[in-house]
Amino acid sequence: MKAPLHWQESTWHRVLPIVLIFWLSASLVLDFLVMPVMYTSGMMAESHFVLAGQALFGAFNRMELLLGAIVCVGFWIKQQTPEIERESLFRNIPIAALLLGIAVLYTYLVTPAMSGLGFMEEATGIVPAEMTTMHAFYWTLECVKLFGLSLLFSRDFRLFH
Repeated sequence: MKAPLHWQESTWHRVLPIVLIFWLSASLVLDFLVMPVMYTSGMMAESHFVLAGQALFGAFNRMELLLGAIVCVGFWIKQQTPEIERESLFRNIPIAALLLGIAVLYTYLVTPAMSGLGFMEEATGIVPAEMTTMHAFYWTLECVKLFGLSLLFSRDFRLFH
């Protein structure tokens, strides 16, 4: 099977922007709709909130791992196009790898640590001081992720559409 000569001939030409916009919009919905609604409805004060949060973020984190892998592969495949079509792609691959790294951090560090702190809070009734640090770490990573996704989407759209 012969590889396409131009990016527009590839299926990835359509897949990559769809994955990027899905990931960006899903993150925005989770951060600015789902979590605030859970907070204002009082669900965070319920005894099983930590389990619900762990299940929600655990599932979302695994979806982000898949999306991050697809984005990395998509930009790697895009790198194989003729040189005239890939002028700034070398800058996109590290950003895609960073986004995958953030998904890995969320899945294997942030969510388990915050869940553990949440269980500790549930048991003692005292919010651990580390929870504030973890929230700051989460929001820092989230801002980097949202910026990176927006940047990759705008570059992908501008370069090849």
